Amino acid sequence: MGALRRALALLLLLLLPACQSDRTGALTVALGGSPVARPLVFHGNCFVGYTLEATLQVHETEGVAVVVESLEFRFLDENGVDGGGETIAGEGLDERFGAGARDLSAGGTRGYELRWRFDGSGRPSDLPPRSVTLSGRVEARNASGAVLTSAYSLRSAVDVIPYQYDPAGACPPPT
Repeated sequence: MGALRRALALLLLLLLPACQSDRTGALTVALGGSPVARPLVFHGNCFVGYTLEATLQVHETEGVAVVVESLEFRFLDENGVDGGGETIAGEGLDERFGAGARDLSAGGTRGYELRWRFDGSGRPSDLPPRSVTLSGRVEARNASGAVLTSAYSLRSAVDVIPYQYDPAGACPPPT
């Protein structure tokens, strides 16, 4: 009976790679927490607006290692105003997010830190949006060359860190 079990186990181990080779991989995209709006300040206290930061998490969900080929994102505020975006492709991903940023292990997750400037009036009373929609597309390729694409549209509230004037800088208090 022991020899039969060992033979069946060996047969399963031999067949497992063949079963897995049919999988191409799949991607899902999520936010890694709420986006954060931070005051953008120069010369110690010169407030010029807010920087919005968000972590985009890309998950591989079928147990197949992939290489991320491109990451496209666009930000809209709660009123649908386009806040800008960009497409980062190829080695630009490693340059922007660090070495190995394109590699996504089988069943793994990779976070991409996105930052963009909210173009307000430059007055602390001109607060950034209270919610944003981050949308775009991620494209990856598996070892056999199959292309995987995941389009996303993610809406979230924004955590705002308020500006606090520091008199020790180059600018007078805001009015």
